[in-house]
Amino acid sequence: MKNSETFERYEIEYQNADYYGEYKYADLLSKLSNLATKNAMEIGLWKESFNGKYGWVLVKQTVKLKRPLLVGEELIVSTRAKGERKIQYFRTYDLKINDEVVGGIYSIWTLIDIEKRRIVRPQKVGITIPECEEYSSFVEKYEPLLDIETQKVQTREVMYSDIDLNKHMNNARYLEWVMDLLPQNVLEKYFIGEMTMHYQKEIAPESIVDLYYGQEDDHFKIEFKIAEQIHFVISGRFKEKKE
Repeated sequence: MKNSETFERYEIEYQNADYYGEYKYADLLSKLSNLATKNAMEIGLWKESFNGKYGWVLVKQTVKLKRPLLVGEELIVSTRAKGERKIQYFRTYDLKINDEVVGGIYSIWTLIDIEKRRIVRPQKVGITIPECEEYSSFVEKYEPLLDIETQKVQTREVMYSDIDLNKHMNNARYLEWVMDLLPQNVLEKYFIGEMTMHYQKEIAPESIVDLYYGQEDDHFKIEFKIAEQIHFVISGRFKEKKE
């Protein structure tokens, strides 16, 4: 089986936008995760029998947007598998509005045994890796994190609404915490045009997380730490909104 492309078209609704009328990053990533699951089932990377046993876990990703995505716009998202290297599996997404590419994502995944909390090779659980044909995408590679000094600014506890079926903090919830931490006076005039994320260690329910923030000019960095160990880090670049 080959790495065929999967599409979804939907309108950005009010409940998925912030008070600037912009599509929330957390909601976008939730949509992309669901689309990735649909594509994985279509090309044989996922089976319903894996529920509760195995799960694809997002490890790293780079997101780039030309502009904010706005409420009321019709968004077309597409995804396909990009290939593999050892225990890492790559996937890209392209985002279109009115047939114009407005952004994209390059992501890196790994398969885990949910009960043992260990990485497992897909071939050992009966998954055949599809033949990955070459194709072009808006984001062609994972971009490195920025080297910016951070300082502790907040502490939060991981609650019920933060947890997903894999029994750890949901990927989209990280982005909600990030957006809560960013200076609101900056977000009035700027949007996040580029960001790179690295999920280094899973965050369990009831964890106490220290949040660290740093900014240099139009770049920022945020670290999630537990007992002084980094579990998640994101860096990005603010871009000015155009009228």
